[in-house]
Amino acid sequence: MSFVLVLSAVISAAFGQFFYKSYAVMRLKLYIVLAVLFFLLSPILNMLSLKFYTVDFVYIFTSVSIALVVVLSNFYLGEKISYRHWLGIVFILLGVVGYGL
Repeated sequence: MSFVLVLSAVISAAFGQFFYKSYAVMRLKLYIVLAVLFFLLSPILNMLSLKFYTVDFVYIFTSVSIALVVVLSNFYLGEKISYRHWLGIVFILLGVVGYGL
């Protein structure tokens, strides 16, 4: 259950960022409402996660949301993932895995 909270916080932050980007592209009010809802949900889930994990674990794991936004933007908004983006994603994942070891 505790890891589900951390994962939900990461997904919530990623969707908040993704819907905010979607709003910037398409200007649909639904996207800004969804972005705000996910942005409000994310810190609540982070705080609940802190009951089970340390601050450093929760916030290092939250960095995965950046990689998720890049991938979501590629699939749903048609944004290209450059070599630098891939390199950034690899470094994020290496950092999270390295911390976990």
